[in-house]
Amino acid sequence: QLLSFSEIDSSHEAYSKLNENQPSLSFSEIRSEFQRQLGSSLEDNFATFNPIGTSASIGQVHKARLHDGRQVAVKLQYPGIRQTISYDLKALGWLMKPLGGLKKGFDVASYKQEIGESLYCEIDYVQEAENLDKFSSYLEASRFGSNFDLQVPNVLDRLSNREIITTSWIEGDSISSILDWDIEERRIVSENLIELFLKSLLEWGLLHADPNPGNYRFFKTDNRPSMGLIDFGCIKEIDTGFRARLISSIFHLEERSLSPSECLEAFQHLGFNADLINPIKASLPQVIETLRAPFLSPSRFDTRQWRLSSSLKESLGEHRMNFRMAGPSDLLFILRSFQGLTQFLNALQAPVDWKPILQRIDKIPTIAAERSQPVADHSVEERPEPASDTLYIRVEENGSLKTSLSFASQATDTLEDLMPNEVRQRIVRQGIDLGRIIRNAQKSNYAPGELFTLNHGPKSVKVWLD
Repeated sequence: QLLSFSEIDSSHEAYSKLNENQPSLSFSEIRSEFQRQLGSSLEDNFATFNPIGTSASIGQVHKARLHDGRQVAVKLQYPGIRQTISYDLKALGWLMKPLGGLKKGFDVASYKQEIGESLYCEIDYVQEAENLDKFSSYLEASRFGSNFDLQVPNVLDRLSNREIITTSWIEGDSISSILDWDIEERRIVSENLIELFLKSLLEWGLLHADPNPGNYRFFKTDNRPSMGLIDFGCIKEIDTGFRARLISSIFHLEERSLSPSECLEAFQHLGFNADLINPIKASLPQVIETLRAPFLSPSRFDTRQWRLSSSLKESLGEHRMNFRMAGPSDLLFILRSFQGLTQFLNALQAPVDWKPILQRIDKIPTIAAERSQPVADHSVEERPEPASDTLYIRVEENGSLKTSLSFASQATDTLEDLMPNEVRQRIVRQGIDLGRIIRNAQKSNYAPGELFTLNHGPKSVKVWLD
């Protein structure tokens, strides 16, 4: 889902209320855990404590009232969650399954590290408190519209540690409850959601990357639309150089057409694998135009008409898997946050003019020097111009396309690495000599033609040069 820019409407299960998930800790377990962690009882610290909590992915949240009358949220981590996450990370082979085992070019280790670092930060509530303090300081120094109020909670340090975090309580309703607000009120919310995303990404370099609808609370302050943002366990920090490259490639207002080579360079600067996107570079101008559609719109842009997923599918065709596999892990949580934004905008049904919002962002200047720096070289060594441009791998099942990948023709040199072990074993059993096929392709300077076809029951794998 993260890798495919999938579109989810407001009826999707992701929009269900957070409290539909039942907590795992009983009240007696909560009492024991609180005493063990903080050395004092619930009664010592709270006048009231609601024993019925709500699930919060790696823990559960309870509403309580301090003896001084303040309402607070107490989040307790599930015991043993760190070990569970370790097991889950070891099982991240699922990332490969949608690719049919084709592993060459997809940096699984980088994605695993990105996800792992995020999860381990999320289970460290001291880190979450630091994230919240950073975010609060940026928020205080920024100005959102006078017709909108954005709130984040405060941390109570004396009732927090690495496995328990206590914050001020933010009252509010879910997004589904404000869909009957006046359209102009919903438009104000939409504008400020966009501004929050762009400020966080391009100005602050600190992005709230958990767009679970349960982390957003909506209400009115003096009849002004207002929003509370909670749960700062999953935060993505974006360095200055990467922000500059995002701005120069996508988040700008210049109406200029880029050549396929310029688009290829832009994606390479963002960290895309050159071998994977070079065969589809002719499609990249349309991809960038699709991604930049909100900023190019002459009027209010309706995200419901964007059809981002299907538009990219149309642009990239059967080689869209190349684009998904080529992306750097740095984009993973940025895309997660962006998908959350578009889901909210689709639900609010209040089209917005994105241009003036982007103009208000105090963006770091695009760094011209970035483009003069060498792009990371993922390509194979230089050789004479090959006779064919592209190596194609096509997987079908029962006559239907399952996976289609394309690489620069010289990737034929690593054809054995492109095949998962199971497929290599079947190739050997059918008497296909991959080593000989590779040597012949090299001798012919990668002449166009079929390299081999492997049939196994309802599945077939066809590999050719063209």
